[in-house]
Order: sequence, then C-alpha cells, then structure tokens
Amino acid sequence: MTMLDLKILKKGVNVITHPKNTETKRGFTLIELIFVIVIIGMLAATAIPKFKHLKENAEINSLVKILSDVQSNVPAAFTNAVDLNNEDIANLKLNQLVEIKGKNWKFYSDTNVYRYYTHGILADSNDVLSFKLKPTERKLFTYVRCYRFDTTTLQNKCKNKFSVDINDTKEDIIDL
Repeated sequence: MTMLDLKILKKGVNVITHPKNTETKRGFTLIELIFVIVIIGMLAATAIPKFKHLKENAEINSLVKILSDVQSNVPAAFTNAVDLNNEDIANLKLNQLVEIKGKNWKFYSDTNVYRYYTHGILADSNDVLSFKLKPTERKLFTYVRCYRFDTTTLQNKCKNKFSVDINDTKEDIIDL
C-alpha cells in the first residue's frame, strides 16, 4: 500500500485521495471569525453608552435614598429616644438615632453632623449632602450642595434628582 489510495466510486470514476485528507477538518474560517468580531463590535457599540453613567446614577440614587430615609426615620427615632426612653436631649447625638455607613460618609460628634464627601476628600468645602441635628431645638437640618460634585454630569444628575439649582444649597428643616 502506498501513500495514495485508489477509490472506486459507483459510477466507475477513479479518484486518487491522500489518506490524511479523509478526516474532516475542524475550525472556523477567517470569514466566520471576522463576522463574529463584527457582531460583537456592534453589540458593544450599542451597550457601552447605556452603561457609561451607571456609577454616577448609582451614587446619586444612593444619596436620594439616604436623604429620604434620614428625613423619614430620624423624627421617629428622636421621639423614641427622648419621649419614651428619657434620653438626655442636650447630649443626644445624631449617630444615636441613625447610622450611615459608607466609603465617603463621616460623622462629627463635636458638631453632631453627618457629611457625605465627594471622592473621600474630607473637607467642609467638599461635602455634597449633610445632616445636622440640633436636639435642644428639636430640629434636623439637611443640606444638598450639587455644585460640590466635581463633574458636570454628576452636578446635573444631582440637580434633577434633588430639584435644586446647581449653584445653590438646598436646605430642609425638619421639626422633631
């Protein structure tokens, strides 16, 4: 037997084949690979803009949720602490009523203030959202400062979510 085999077909035509060519080849052609790459590129081109501002949206939505939670829960917690548990109103701290945890949140016990800072820079000139408790006056002050975000995208999202002008401070006073 030689390297080439002779096959006889039904019609009597002789075809010479190489024994290694009898196996089926597996794999993709170059055209098929290019076609798949083009489809993946088109999908990425439509998906990337939708996910571009996902982080900013999450940050603003988180601040909206925290503001809502603090404004609705602190009055009840204050009433609970002062009227039911007979806590000393002069020494009552905001962190006894509500605890806000997160990367950019800091509580200042000397001023009784929670502050949210942009990019973790701890400076009074950099807080975007803050809560201040004045227990003897039975008031909670909330401040939203959209202009302290460092990008215009975040400033605009903040403006739209909190209904505040970009250059202003939105202050709410809640009676406790």
